[in-house]
Amino acid sequence: MVQLGFIGCGNIARHHANYLKRMKDVNILGCFDVKEEAASSFAKLFDVKHVLTDQEKFLAIEEIQGVIVASPTYFHPAGVIPAAKAGKHVFCEKPMSMSVKDCHRMIEACQYSTVSLTMGFVRRYDNYWGAMNDIIQTGRIGRPVVWRSVGSFGGGPSHTWFCDAKIGGGPLIDGAVHNYDYALKMFGPAKRVYASMRTFDPEHTAFDSGTAIIDFKSGDQLLMCWSWGCLKNNSTTSVNDVVAMMGGFSHDTVPPPEGEDPDKRAAYCIRSRGDQKLYSFEKNDMFADQMVSWMQTIREGKAPVSTGRHALEATTIGLAVLHSAATGEVVDLDNLPEAMLK
Repeated sequence: MVQLGFIGCGNIARHHANYLKRMKDVNILGCFDVKEEAASSFAKLFDVKHVLTDQEKFLAIEEIQGVIVASPTYFHPAGVIPAAKAGKHVFCEKPMSMSVKDCHRMIEACQYSTVSLTMGFVRRYDNYWGAMNDIIQTGRIGRPVVWRSVGSFGGGPSHTWFCDAKIGGGPLIDGAVHNYDYALKMFGPAKRVYASMRTFDPEHTAFDSGTAIIDFKSGDQLLMCWSWGCLKNNSTTSVNDVVAMMGGFSHDTVPPPEGEDPDKRAAYCIRSRGDQKLYSFEKNDMFADQMVSWMQTIREGKAPVSTGRHALEATTIGLAVLHSAATGEVVDLDNLPEAMLK
């Protein structure tokens, strides 16, 4: 039986716990939150034995083998580093932290204690984005490509910390970090970042709307244009597609080719050289597969699919986006500004 604990008992913690409770030989033994009500309601919902508002006492529970750090981004280092020192394997939500320096500290703490660090970049487990990667890597539309992600998402998440400049950083680090991570997986190292952002909602201290362009050394490009600043329930039309010289495709899926089970498979419609072809793939539950993979790192010692090093690189892009937006500078990712290294 793998015994687990949670640091932070909010919405994403409950989401992960729902998957873990379905798994055999997995038990959520303890939970910690600075808010007693959050910890107590989480414990009641998931039948958790140890309910604490003292993190040191929580981490002193020897039976706990792995910890999910599901606190707001700014507090990730304060959960990951003590958990590693206590000998717990760690799963940490994304983004890694709000500073490059803290990312390094988290990685080093886990390495020093010889515990695994798995980061919550769930798209690395997603067949939907995996199919996008396959299409690009096999050259069906040529290279380089431009991956465009444009959308306005009805005021953003309900919790205010997401758009707090210190704690969450806003959409182009908190949400878009998934895109940065996956673009790094597809394209390799990033070269430079430039961004222009503003804040629409006066209650937000972070930039909540704007555009970021990430150029990769491969010649590929990621364009992010997101807003969490418009009025709630007023989302606009979104664009998520990939374009190149020989064609492109939208992320909107279509039914698979005739003869394939639409309950189990979906497809992209690739438009190239005047033709349209379907590229089908198997549907999956990326969150379920993510938890299965994490359990394998604890039970079998397998290397994490999404590592601290991956998270450092993606989070650095997100922090560079915020720095570029604040200063008007183009950020060279091989030569980070001194302000980003403090």
